[in-house]
Amino acid sequence: MSMNSVPISEKFTLTVREASEYFSIGTKVMRRLAEDHTDSFAVWNGNRFLIIRSRFEEYLISCLSDKEGGAHIEETSFSRKGNSQSGGSGRTLQPEPQEVFQISGKR
Repeated sequence: MSMNSVPISEKFTLTVREASEYFSIGTKVMRRLAEDHTDSFAVWNGNRFLIIRSRFEEYLISCLSDKEGGAHIEETSFSRKGNSQSGGSGRTLQPEPQEVFQISGKR
C-alpha cells in the first residue's frame, strides 16, 4: 500500500469496480444501480460513475428494512440444457426465472 492510497472503507466515493468488490455485488448490477439512482447515491464524473459509499450503505439498509416498497427480490436459477448427442460439449446455462436473487428498489 503506497503513502497516498486510502483504504476503500475510508473513501467517500468509490468507482463501480471498488463498490462491487466492497459490497460483494457484481459490476454489471452495480453499474445498473448507479444508472438508475444517479440522484440518490451515484454521480457521473467525466466518463464514469462514482458511488457515494455512505449513501449507498443507507440505500441498502432502507431496501432491507422497508417492507412496503423496499427491495424486490426475484429468484432465478441456472440449469444446464443441451444436446445429449453432443456428449455434453454443447451445453449452455439457461436462466430459470424462479431462483436468482436480484435487488431492485422498484416493485
